[in-house]
Amino acid sequence: MADIEKDGALIEIPHTSVAGSDNDDHREAGALARWNRKFDEEVQKHEARHARVSRDSEAETSSEDIDPTKTIRTPVRAQASPEPNSEPIVQRRGRAGTFSDAVASTFQRLSRTSTTNQKRTEDVTLGQLAAMRWSSVKDVKDDADGFPALDYLPPKARQALATTHRQFAEKHIHQALRGEEREERLKQELAKRFLAFALMGPDSDFDQSKLGSASAINRYLLKNFSLKMDAEPTSASAELRSPRSPQSPRSPRPSRAPHRTRDFRDALLADSARRLSNYRVDRSYDLGPLAADPFAAKVFDSTIEVARKQEKVSTATDQRSDVTATFQRDFPHSTYAFENKEGTVTTFGSIDEFVAFIGDPGQAGLPKAVSHFACQNLGMFIKNLLFMRMDANGRSESPLKLFDGTPIAISTSPKASYRFSKADNGAITLHYRAGYDTSEAAAAGRFTARLLPPADGRAVLIENAHAEITLDITFQPDATARMGTLRVTAEGWNQVSE
Repeated sequence: MADIEKDGALIEIPHTSVAGSDNDDHREAGALARWNRKFDEEVQKHEARHARVSRDSEAETSSEDIDPTKTIRTPVRAQASPEPNSEPIVQRRGRAGTFSDAVASTFQRLSRTSTTNQKRTEDVTLGQLAAMRWSSVKDVKDDADGFPALDYLPPKARQALATTHRQFAEKHIHQALRGEEREERLKQELAKRFLAFALMGPDSDFDQSKLGSASAINRYLLKNFSLKMDAEPTSASAELRSPRSPQSPRSPRPSRAPHRTRDFRDALLADSARRLSNYRVDRSYDLGPLAADPFAAKVFDSTIEVARKQEKVSTATDQRSDVTATFQRDFPHSTYAFENKEGTVTTFGSIDEFVAFIGDPGQAGLPKAVSHFACQNLGMFIKNLLFMRMDANGRSESPLKLFDGTPIAISTSPKASYRFSKADNGAITLHYRAGYDTSEAAAAGRFTARLLPPADGRAVLIENAHAEITLDITFQPDATARMGTLRVTAEGWNQVSE
């Protein structure tokens, strides 16, 4: 079980195996690694330009001492082509013809070297930036939304920060971290993700050739996010080797300001933790004694029993009498299989194979009774049971909620499978599974969920969400049925994609 921190408290995230979630985590982790590599590559280019300029300057200043009694012959040096987007370089003189010219040239080189070294002090790495304290130039509130900079982030960026928070909490390497060390490391990871979006995201207009310049980054963050770094590093070699708490003596001191200041990284931490609420769901409902749950009994009557008495599916001319019309319609579109005593699972090739496997030892019409559940009827019963229940105040009791507590219902169609096993006495157990995956919903232009009361009921798109619903039903040879435990496991339904 992993945990995350929210407002100083630990939030437990139970590990749930939901299909597709590992692939999404790998994609998120890979994207962040690519941002980090790109940032580091640009910084290295920036540092390399400054290093070349510095080497040229040092080579000139280390030349032989000037003898005023001798004729000075300074070799003409070819001027290197300027680096694209590099800092301005003072033009070199080809020859110093007099002593005064030589002295002037020497001072010019010394001045240029000093300027170059001054610019090198601005070199900064992604790790250094992430370890700094950032404050807002505008007044902030005490809550997570108080920072104006958060308003500039689109929902997907804030979702990505929440994903970074969750991945940090779930990594085994971070489990040993405690207290301020853990919090500081997490804030640095969030800050890196924010910087990747702010400086290299698709909507960023930051000049990436200046990714190594602390002053350029500071100006950009100030202009576009109302943020400023309270201190700048002295050199690239000063990058933090290990995370430090903001209270550490070696951490940058916050600058004094006439308004209240807070570290923006604290806001990233609080906002991402809040958006992790309701990320994972694992709920179970015991449906054995239906009479014990009046709502479940009512839903059962309005779906399963009503459909038994009057099917809404049109009866075709080739309609079989040993299975229901709904089952016959759904059979080609779902997965039907059986499991033998050795555990081998085999897909039914036809309805005849299904009827033969089920059998009818009690001469009670068992194949038709089983087929009545093994179709859309069961899915409708479960959907109404999970998403139509209301409390005394008219609020939905759906197991799925957005991070702010708004209840939702899944509106996309599942991929259903029906697996059957048989006991020695002829009893049949139906193992039902419904899988939901919204990873391709946006490309298909489909909504995947609906807001439930007290919300307005509108349809919304939630991407990269997964859910699995399972239920076992046992049928006796006399065709009586008893339901087992309904289980719902889900991930990623807590944030609407906008």
